[in-house]
Amino acid sequence: MDVSPRQNPAYRPSLRMGIGVIRRRHLWIAALVVYAGAIFAGSSLPLRADPTRFPLARIDGLLHAAEFVVFFLLARKAIGSTAGALLASALYAGSDELHQAFVPGRSATLVDAAFDVAGAAAAALVRAGVARSRLLARMHRRILAIRGGREERDR
Repeated sequence: MDVSPRQNPAYRPSLRMGIGVIRRRHLWIAALVVYAGAIFAGSSLPLRADPTRFPLARIDGLLHAAEFVVFFLLARKAIGSTAGALLASALYAGSDELHQAFVPGRSATLVDAAFDVAGAAAAALVRAGVARSRLLARMHRRILAIRGGREERDR
């Protein structure tokens, strides 16, 4: 007889578990807001494109991508969905570039926004690949366990 957990009189959902999940989500949201603030503060600093003053200017695109890898990962934890985190990353990348248009010594470029979104998309792909490999490993262990059980019965 298949009894769902809600029909089982011994089943009592734990309110603590729900509250813990909500608290964790609030912490991730707070971390995302702090990180977005750090990006905003960094974008507010006037910057010259002089390589002698800023030697990392040549790898500017990689820096943009790396900063939005972290933004995506925080957004994924805060929002709970990959699509939502990608959308939030793309919107924030656009707003960051728009903000830079008003900062002296900075410019808003679609190339920088594209590097931002590419960093978020790369993080999403790596995250999906890791999740898929974990799923495949779990399925493989189950298959081996089933086969192992059959071999023992056959002996």
